[in-house]
Amino acid sequence: MKGYLVANGVFAPLKTHDLHDLCDKCCDFDKSFNTLLPICDNLNPYGIRVKYPDEIEVDENEAGQAIADAEAIQAFEPIAAVRTALEAEHRKQYTVTQATATAKSKPPAG
Repeated sequence: MKGYLVANGVFAPLKTHDLHDLCDKCCDFDKSFNTLLPICDNLNPYGIRVKYPDEIEVDENEAGQAIADAEAIQAFEPIAAVRTALEAEHRKQYTVTQATATAKSKPPAG
């Protein structure tokens, strides 16, 4: 969701890890993010649990649901589209960097 917000020109403040807050900010750009709010609410406690590991007690069903919820967020079309665009941009930059490095490593003709 942070990537989606940055892609839409929101750069600060993004220091939160509260998925509900991030999702709510995404709703300013695309109301369909409202469908993710319950999922974000389900996942939010895990951010706290990771910060305080002594408090983690997750059974197999909870873990499975958390994974399914995280995958649903990743698969959500607006988020997936931004991720695909960023990956394409990264591949393009990597290709240019590699081509430049190759050109610089060739001895001059002559």
